[in-house]
Amino acid sequence: MSSGNANIALSEIVTAVAQEMRDEEFGRLGRPFYVSAIQRALGEMNKRTNFFKKEIISDIPANRIYELPHDLTEKDQIYLLGNDCGVMNSTILFVKPNMVHFGGLGYVAQNKGLNLDGLQWSLDTTQLPPSCLFFAGERMGKLYLSPSCLLWQKIYIPYTGIGVDCFGEDFVVPFWCREAITDWAIHRAALALEREDPQFMARVIARKEGELKSPSGTWWTAIGDYKRMDKQTRYDSIAYNFRFGHFP
Repeated sequence: MSSGNANIALSEIVTAVAQEMRDEEFGRLGRPFYVSAIQRALGEMNKRTNFFKKEIISDIPANRIYELPHDLTEKDQIYLLGNDCGVMNSTILFVKPNMVHFGGLGYVAQNKGLNLDGLQWSLDTTQLPPSCLFFAGERMGKLYLSPSCLLWQKIYIPYTGIGVDCFGEDFVVPFWCREAITDWAIHRAALALEREDPQFMARVIARKEGELKSPSGTWWTAIGDYKRMDKQTRYDSIAYNFRFGHFP
């Protein structure tokens, strides 16, 4: 991806938006308004690109009820690890639909192997979960781990966050979406100030809506730039598909 690691300080984006609004001293809307608008813009961009990658490693609770991160929007995968967190000692955790438990033994699920339903084929003669299969149910922001998961010590989840690390004023804006985030925040500010100066703000709103909605505007250009593979990724793909395992 062409995302890179370059970031722009929040203060630079706030200044650019305030200058466009003729509000350099923040006397019309206040600086918190601009910060909030930029946060929302990053959240919307993250929904379309999943650019904000995070991860968490923590202990498996004794009651096997694991609370997911509050800023999780999408999981890449879930793994169980040993105490040393080494990848040589790890396994995938499967998410089973309609499964939940209350911290004790066993679990409630639509399909438990033996379903006690004469019209449904049973997978096993008992309701004991297989010790070699590690799975969990998910409900209301929590994972309900099967008893066999206690054979492991850690849970590791790479995931997509909400777009910013926190809701304070110390986040940054990725360089690749700088213009898009700026235009989004300007559009929000123009809508808020439309009553004060309808004639001027109408022009600003129309111009920024073009940037946000047009395929060639800053918003969709940023999304395309992020999703486009960079040179290294293209090289690796070509090497993997056409070179590895082939002899000249």
